[in-house]
Amino acid sequence: MKGIWKNLCPNLIDNFEEFDNHEGLQKETDTIINIAKELNFEISPEDVKEALYADGNEITYGELLKMEKFKRGRIDHGHHVNSAIKALSELSSFDDAVAKGVDITNEKDTLIIVSADHSHVFNIAGYPERGTNILGW
Repeated sequence: MKGIWKNLCPNLIDNFEEFDNHEGLQKETDTIINIAKELNFEISPEDVKEALYADGNEITYGELLKMEKFKRGRIDHGHHVNSAIKALSELSSFDDAVAKGVDITNEKDTLIIVSADHSHVFNIAGYPERGTNILGW
């Protein structure tokens, strides 16, 4: 499988040794350093390299798919089709993805930012009793 990906994506880096020799890595490292310096962080190329090598936690394919789903804004879809159960389900999955990000990073040196381009209101009309199924008709 690895050979197929190497043929399809020759610039694919699939091990840490290749990071040292990859031509685009220095540009990305410089970008990270410049952004950090604009935010008044003290950072060096060695810090970036250490961060690349430091995380021993492997993210599973399923977890990557779950995180990628939110990059495309699926939470919004439930609201647009008036599906409370879909909106709440997606929100719960999004919460799980953010929690995974928190779990695999160190809060002392990692800032996690969650943003959105807009929001939706979630209303429950009337005065339902506690325990009423809000997802049914």
